Amino acid sequence: MDLALQEPIETALSPAASPARRRYWRSEKIWFDGDAFFAAMLRDIERARTTIDLQTYIFQDDLLGQRVTDALRAAAARGVVVRMLVDGAGAGAWCAKRARELIGDRLSIRIYHPLPWLLFSRIHNGRSGALRLFRMLMQINRRTHRKLCLIDQRAAWVGSFNCSSLHCREYSCDEHWRDTGARVEGGAIGELYQSFNWVWRRSWRLSAQQMRPPVIWPGVLKREDSGLVRLNDTLRQRRKVFRDLVERIAGAKRRVWVTAAYFVPNHKLVAALGQAARNGIDVRMLMPTKCDVVFMPWVSAAFYLALLKQGVRIYEYQPRVLHAKTVQIDDWLTVGSTNLNYRSLLHDLEADIVMLHPRTHKAFERAYLDDLAQSKEITIDDWKRRPWLQKWLGRIALRIRYWL
Repeated sequence: MDLALQEPIETALSPAASPARRRYWRSEKIWFDGDAFFAAMLRDIERARTTIDLQTYIFQDDLLGQRVTDALRAAAARGVVVRMLVDGAGAGAWCAKRARELIGDRLSIRIYHPLPWLLFSRIHNGRSGALRLFRMLMQINRRTHRKLCLIDQRAAWVGSFNCSSLHCREYSCDEHWRDTGARVEGGAIGELYQSFNWVWRRSWRLSAQQMRPPVIWPGVLKREDSGLVRLNDTLRQRRKVFRDLVERIAGAKRRVWVTAAYFVPNHKLVAALGQAARNGIDVRMLMPTKCDVVFMPWVSAAFYLALLKQGVRIYEYQPRVLHAKTVQIDDWLTVGSTNLNYRSLLHDLEADIVMLHPRTHKAFERAYLDDLAQSKEITIDDWKRRPWLQKWLGRIALRIRYWL
């Protein structure tokens, strides 16, 4: 299912934003199917004229990964400047096996926080090498979790789709993951491009022979806040984005519909969701039964009872792995990579966009209700009947929620 929109869309701004800073997406389109999402993104890559900037957490050496790399290589061959920015953990295996084959005059690759034990042979000896190793160890828990592709600085692809065949029915059949993604055009894409450059300068440069560390001081990140893009490059941005989410939940008038692939919230978010439900707001949480992190549903279930007692409705998606990350509060909808967990709040780089057109919301509502129809609603009695071992392991895992 997807929906194309072409007319201007004025943004719903936060109370602090002035009318002079109003922006809109020139067009927006939403996807709930990985096959259609990647087919359309690859067509955009084939049409690119000047630049392609791809940033992803996971890049796998599988059939989809090969299609993407073939398209990027072809773009570079016709003169497009291609930059690939991948995470050192999520794409570590691909970097070691395939990445160097792609490097050329117009195609460059950088790695965000590569795992230090893969670089011992490449870290210079002496005091500077020891300092660099220490810095890498301190950054090991900080990843780029974004799924972002910028085409000619005019179009942006955002969502929860990694470059992996797991997201496509064509390759994974009925086991393909359930995700949500979007394509947008408009002036606010400049914020995504500026953030990409910021992370690019902070990442390791991959060449045919070696990997070179980033510059020590990559410059100051300054960006205008349109209200259409939600990023967390700095601690200040992280706090602002989270505070805005909590305030929007508290100010909801009709509904708060959440899709949370990994739900390990802090107490402020639990309190906001519970208070909204007590105020009579339609608060629904869609979460996975099947998960690529086996114990994660058990951890999330540790929060169920507190939410259920306050009137929050909780659903567990049954057919396959649920990996989407969306929040709809009244007429405000976000799509992107942000999870409602400590990793997204404290450690990982994330990117979300705000979608505001009524037809986008209607398409999302239909998809969300369809997902609920394929889910099991959890009651307090259901929670009480859960195996004691799952409850026990979930509560033990909460001891390390800082890493989750």
